[in-house]
Amino acid sequence: MLTSFFVSISIVIMRILFITFTNIGDVVISTALLDRVLADYPDATVDIVGGKGALALFEGLPQKGELIPLVKQKKHMHYIDLYHKLKNINYDIIIDLRTPLLRYFLKGKKKIGYNHQSRKNIGKHKAEQIASLWPSEREINLTCWPDEKVESKIADFCPPDRLLVAIAPTANWIGKQWPQSYFNKLNLGEINGLENALFIVLGAAHEHNTVKDFIKSLPQDRTKDLVGRTTLPEAYSWLKKADLFVGNDSGLAHLAAAAQTPTITLFGPTNENLYAPWCRCGQVITPEKRARADLNLEEVAQPRLITDISPMEVVSAIDMAVQNIENTNELKKRAAC
Repeated sequence: MLTSFFVSISIVIMRILFITFTNIGDVVISTALLDRVLADYPDATVDIVGGKGALALFEGLPQKGELIPLVKQKKHMHYIDLYHKLKNINYDIIIDLRTPLLRYFLKGKKKIGYNHQSRKNIGKHKAEQIASLWPSEREINLTCWPDEKVESKIADFCPPDRLLVAIAPTANWIGKQWPQSYFNKLNLGEINGLENALFIVLGAAHEHNTVKDFIKSLPQDRTKDLVGRTTLPEAYSWLKKADLFVGNDSGLAHLAAAAQTPTITLFGPTNENLYAPWCRCGQVITPEKRARADLNLEEVAQPRLITDISPMEVVSAIDMAVQNIENTNELKKRAAC
């Protein structure tokens, strides 16, 4: 009796520090590790340090302690500030995916760090690399925890008998941006199976001017322009509703994967083996490689240009994905009978 009492007390007071990244995609991928840790310690309290914008993805985490935004300062002073904030806290587990040294100066019984250059990580997807820091037989799973109020804000835009397609036609680097004119040529509203579909377009506010022509190319009575009009948690909730995601290699692609939405993601010089959205139903489209001498790219980049992906390749991938969705939905209907 006394033993079970003290065990329950130790579980309740367990405290974990999780220091994650800034970029949205990296933050989403890092949840592969947090998911495993919380599966073993479901009653722990977790303080999370990360980029200010991405922290909203943890607002609904049941084990949430303090969400601590890390705003970069000159000469790495943000890490000094973080140390002073945390130095007096006794953690049971400290997980630092961001810095090589900070965890050594904080109080913690178990300390875990991440070295992407480790030999054991060569050739592995980043989700596998990070999840392996907590050995487990649990399947690698990415997730987000938006506040429950967020989902209640999302309008009932899509009836259950119509497909909802989410499109993210932007990215944070020109090398990842498939030309907007190519997106226009997809004629999404005319693809087989999408004649009655609804579309949502996602992106950041400063990207709206870039994608306005593409948005105009979509069926106006079946399209919702959400560029710059959602928070990250709201975008995630929309993606959970979607039947298909089409977009560039971006944080939104990783959000779609975490939402368990089938993805079609376009890659240029970035390595899809390392950064493809981690999901069961994901397609990646890559262009043919060129001679490296012809390209002004860093050695670590793939010698490819995203502009070499043709609209027809993307249309074919969408057509195949829609057929798979329709077949899956038909099987679900039969199972329900």
